[in-house]
Amino acid sequence: MIVLTDQDVPTRSASGFVLRHVSPRAGLMQLFGTTARDGLFDAMIRFSDYLVAVGHGTPDMIAGQKDSIILKVGGYPAWEARGRFFKIIACQTAKELGPDLIRNGAMAFQGYDED
Repeated sequence: MIVLTDQDVPTRSASGFVLRHVSPRAGLMQLFGTTARDGLFDAMIRFSDYLVAVGHGTPDMIAGQKDSIILKVGGYPAWEARGRFFKIIACQTAKELGPDLIRNGAMAFQGYDED
């Protein structure tokens, strides 16, 4: 599954890159903008083994459109991490969020520990 944010230049640029170069090759379901973390996300994550997310990050979370929280340390059920691969395109998420996802059973995490 791919979760894309386009609220400003950095997220619009990263989301555009993912749409052009990753999405056509990966064949993943896409959530865009305000659907980043709603009932649709909850339904789709159950059938996804790979999550690519673009947004703004802090050490313990990634936020999507209008700063809605996509994933936050302690703010998601462990089953959402279990057995999944995560590619988070957001600043600093490798500091705390990545290790937390791994502790909760994620198979792999790729993210960034700096801005």
